[in-house]
Amino acid sequence: MVAAARGLFDEALAALQKVGWSVATEEPTSPPLTSAQLRRYAEAPPVLLECLATLTVCHNRSKTAWLYTRADYAREDERSIRWDECERLSLSSAETSEDVLLIGSFWDAHLPFAMACHSDYEYLAIDLRPGNSFGAVVHGLGPEFESTSVLFSNFESFLHGLIDQARQPQKRQSLWPFLVGPGKD
Repeated sequence: MVAAARGLFDEALAALQKVGWSVATEEPTSPPLTSAQLRRYAEAPPVLLECLATLTVCHNRSKTAWLYTRADYAREDERSIRWDECERLSLSSAETSEDVLLIGSFWDAHLPFAMACHSDYEYLAIDLRPGNSFGAVVHGLGPEFESTSVLFSNFESFLHGLIDQARQPQKRQSLWPFLVGPGKD
């Protein structure tokens, strides 16, 4: 990983800790994604994967918002929120085979890396569609998970935004649902 990106990621994790997040890291021994996920998201930015590979714990105080860890990406327990929970929810409400194809196509091009579940489900993902939005960090929420807003042009910009917004968590900004959570306004 580029040293500057790793330093920025470490600074972002420290900012999260200052607003009450539990964070633990380790030197990565393997990618954060399973082999099937790596095939599906072959275009994922290496800096994102390298940063996520270091996480063993990264969640807010109430465990209602988190960045995905290797364990989260490997989780298959139906009683837990899985890394692809928003896709699964969308597929369960699909009414036609065309809906299923559209939903699958969307998620093939969006790699979720953060989740919040303190009200509606919300997520952050990397947009992997070719073109100007490639690498952008997008925000989506239920029930229309596939309707997203671009928050940052890339993962590094997201890290800068996370650091800046964590310094003033009372102010409602783009990452507020992930930083603060319910009942904190």
